[in-house]
Amino acid sequence: MSPFDWPREVVFYGDDCAPPAVTELRAGDLKLFYEAGALRDIRWRDVEIVRMIYAAVRDANWLTIGGRILNERIAARPNCFEISYDCLYQAGEIEFEASYHLSGDENGQIGFSMRGEAKRAFAANRIGFCVLHPITECAGKRCEILSPDGERRETAFPRLIEPHQPFKNVGAMHWQPATGCAARLELEGDVFETEDQRNWTDASFKTYCTPLERPFPMAVQPRQRFEQSVTLRVAIASQRTAVRPEPEASVRFTLVDAPPRALPPVGLGCSTQVRGRELSQVYSAPDVAAVRALRLAHLRGEVRLYQPDWKTQLAAAGAEAALFDVPLQLAVFCGGEAQAEVEALLETLRQEQIPISALLLLHRDFKVTPDLLFDELAPRLRAALPRVALGVGTDAFFTELNRQRPQAECDFLSFSVNPQVHAADNRSLVENLVAQAEVVHSARVLAGKRALHVAPVTLKRRNNPDATGVAPPEPSDELPWDVDARQMSLLGAAWTLGSLKYLAQAGADSLTFYQVAGLRGVLQGRIAPRHETQFYSAIGARFPTYFVLREALGAGAAQIVPWQSSAPLRADGLLLRFAAGRQKAIIANYTPQTHSVRFAAPTSSATLRIFDETAARRQFLRGEVALEEQTLGANPDGDFSFSLPPFAVAVVEMQGVSL
Repeated sequence: MSPFDWPREVVFYGDDCAPPAVTELRAGDLKLFYEAGALRDIRWRDVEIVRMIYAAVRDANWLTIGGRILNERIAARPNCFEISYDCLYQAGEIEFEASYHLSGDENGQIGFSMRGEAKRAFAANRIGFCVLHPITECAGKRCEILSPDGERRETAFPRLIEPHQPFKNVGAMHWQPATGCAARLELEGDVFETEDQRNWTDASFKTYCTPLERPFPMAVQPRQRFEQSVTLRVAIASQRTAVRPEPEASVRFTLVDAPPRALPPVGLGCSTQVRGRELSQVYSAPDVAAVRALRLAHLRGEVRLYQPDWKTQLAAAGAEAALFDVPLQLAVFCGGEAQAEVEALLETLRQEQIPISALLLLHRDFKVTPDLLFDELAPRLRAALPRVALGVGTDAFFTELNRQRPQAECDFLSFSVNPQVHAADNRSLVENLVAQAEVVHSARVLAGKRALHVAPVTLKRRNNPDATGVAPPEPSDELPWDVDARQMSLLGAAWTLGSLKYLAQAGADSLTFYQVAGLRGVLQGRIAPRHETQFYSAIGARFPTYFVLREALGAGAAQIVPWQSSAPLRADGLLLRFAAGRQKAIIANYTPQTHSVRFAAPTSSATLRIFDETAARRQFLRGEVALEEQTLGANPDGDFSFSLPPFAVAVVEMQGVSL
């Protein structure tokens, strides 16, 4: 099938399934949305009270089990609503049914209750409600916690990322999201606690059941019943209370009062497609030219020294880096004989003359590099690799680094990022982008003078460090569990731009995204795509993310100028400054609606190029596309404005700009 015959949902989201319906609701002065069984974005005017209330069933490996909604009934009136539905959760040994009732009244009270029953015996790590609290309205704010037995505790939502649960034994909580607005949350049916989800780059605090100090997974018995409820009460002191004005219809970008900083070095991961193949079988000459046009700072390879084929892994990574003429960064996983394994690695690097620029030392049996391991190996590594940066950290989430803070005198700390530890829907992916900046700020505190490497950034998790059981085998006719179909989509490109913006603007020192080619890459390469109806692609295709990276990296050294969007869930972007007064704005639309974009710049004219749905289809078919260039003149008020189509990426280039 030609890319021009793909449903537009494929180009937008990576598959042909339309997103779930969204219903706007009111509860007195509160506005909120109902989507796929959850209440989202509960607001008073422009103040976000609660980000989401939903129920979760998580298996013994902490994987969230999707539910099938049945018998859904929605009754929405001008200032109140009532919703009910049944939900069936089935996956592996899990079979759980629940009935839900949701309501909101004219006084600003929202209720959400659940009655569920296990249909068979299974193991689970969580069954019940979760409440997400937004970072902007909560971080650093005072909060009162009431335990189920009535004990009161004055505390606060943490400002920096808290490694462990800031609130435990929660029966109710009371906080003030904004002046003139007080919120109270009441929880029944289990014992709840709150964690700082920024540890996993979620932009929220989460109040959930059951406490993690209890043994898990729990053994659920047939016909075991669960009953829970969540009640949110919001009191408004006065309708005349001053609040920030409602945002304008346009998405406006404004400068942030902060100095520009250099765009950090950005690289890609080595491709798993290369293993066992000649490079000419994976990359055509145009592919090689396309990757070189990105001006990557490095390729990141992974070598597991305890595996029999580690030399093959190393050779493949070295060859791929040489093909693209970029330095190689190595993530080296030791096993039970670390010293002997590292000696063998150093000898092979010398014999094969494989140059590397950085080495991240990890261990198979530890989530975070043990200080003792680094102390033992660092002298030998520094002697053999005097010009190579040595680092420690984790192949998993920032959580692990935050809980086991390395003291090693290394050159850099490293951790990975992905947006789907807790939720996988499109809106959550976009909502959580801002948390990547929060992670960098907190990581900077614990890193001290050591550099921060974020590697790799992926759409899905690549491993599960918290698994308590063996994962079931994957069906051969489905995508690998670490592949997301949005990798090839416009939404994937927009998310990548947002990730680059927040990580770089917050001060990360080195970034690695995805892989070069294939299901986890930024282009297809010469290997024919598999799973044609689950991952749409074509030989020689460049994914939309390739366009974003080429525009951000391909022009050479740049500074990132801090700026912000008035509606970052609708559109967001990156502002780059180059030599000789040249500036480039790259702006992505995160939604299926067209938005008007506005920003001010000290110049009278600019050029505009838009990478939209049609351009994406052409790029899949032909590899390279030339975009129409439009002259953009300033409005009478000095602003530039233009319309940004659904999920499109705009590039605005300006000359003669001085800031």
